[in-house]
Amino acid sequence: MDDETVESGALMVVVANTPFTGAGLTLAPEARMDDGRFDIAVYRHFSRWELTRHVLSIVAGRRRYSPKLRTYRSTRVRIAAHRPLPARADARSLGTTPLELEVVPRALRVMVPRRQARAPMAAGGPALTG
Repeated sequence: MDDETVESGALMVVVANTPFTGAGLTLAPEARMDDGRFDIAVYRHFSRWELTRHVLSIVAGRRRYSPKLRTYRSTRVRIAAHRPLPARADARSLGTTPLELEVVPRALRVMVPRRQARAPMAAGGPALTG
């Protein structure tokens, strides 16, 4: 990551630029789309059961802090493993590790319709004409 290297055993690593996954899980609650950084959550030394229980607590809305979870922020991240591991973005395969990701500022354009002025409503609700 930017100026830091972290080595750790991890069952899962989440790189997020929004709080939610495609399935609506809040895996990175502090992530912001407009801060120019990824939130990287490293699930250090979780057993499969601990990770399942953690994700189920998120689904149930009772997310609890886990001392095994570490979160970092960075504009770029490189994830590597001793052997190639699958990498996914929501439901899409990104291939395998090693994987390098970088924030591209202002890469997304959003278009919204202009607000239309609304006619004031009468005290009793909309006027009927006819």
